[in-house]
Amino acid sequence: MSINDRAAALAPYAEQLLNNRDVQDAIQRAASAGRDSYQRARGTSPRKAVTDKRLQRRLQETAQASFDAWTAVAESPKRKRPRALGPADRPGDRGCSRERSSP
Repeated sequence: MSINDRAAALAPYAEQLLNNRDVQDAIQRAASAGRDSYQRARGTSPRKAVTDKRLQRRLQETAQASFDAWTAVAESPKRKRPRALGPADRPGDRGCSRERSSP
């Protein structure tokens, strides 16, 4: 896969990131929740971090916001690619690649 093919495949997602306000809001919420979780966990011992209910709730919010952001991006309008015609789909072709000769 060439670099141009990869760029073309990512174009709808990049367009959504730039133009879709819902996607931007979801990403902003995910980043903010992650920042809050990090600030809460920073400076505490691992033992306290594991038992901290507020931190657990913030981590859940972070995970949910991240999931929401991914689903918002994934709901982009899909471009339909033209379907390649197989042997059975071609007019006048019976699915055989060569014709049989009669004996």
